[in-house]
Amino acid sequence: MKVFAVIGMVLYTSFVWSQEIPVLVFGNQVWMAENANREAGNYASVVVDSSIMVSQFVYDWESALKACPDGFSLPNDADWDTLIAFSGSFKTAGTLLKKTGNGYFGAVLTGNYLPSAGFFNYVGDYGYYWSADEFNRNSVWVRVFGAHQSNVTRTTIPKQFFLSVRCIKK
Repeated sequence: MKVFAVIGMVLYTSFVWSQEIPVLVFGNQVWMAENANREAGNYASVVVDSSIMVSQFVYDWESALKACPDGFSLPNDADWDTLIAFSGSFKTAGTLLKKTGNGYFGAVLTGNYLPSAGFFNYVGDYGYYWSADEFNRNSVWVRVFGAHQSNVTRTTIPKQFFLSVRCIKK
């Protein structure tokens, strides 16, 4: 197992799905270093960088609950709070968590997708991430990263939207 110390975080790989999955350690939390990007239930693919054809998967909430590999799960609201506190505060953590490269969380600004509308919204402007915690029968707590914002927003969104998934080790 390779270990790299980077800005108070450790990057290592674990064997899941018979492949190496890079993870980041923030305090006592272990997060996947990339968004979940596999076929699971209801998902859609969005091209986030057309110059190099990089695409990401987004999922409805029911599918997001199943999108993480064995040993990982969709983070709950408290998991997100802990990550954000470790990374600064709600007002400043977005800047650090959007950084990409070795040892950075690299929140991807995939926007969101609503199948009934038939198109993606806010690709490149906002990254919406599911939590495992419901707000009510129809909505779920999410975290939102904005391209031109240093904060991380906590809000709710209806379950039928398709959003990004970042998994945390159980």
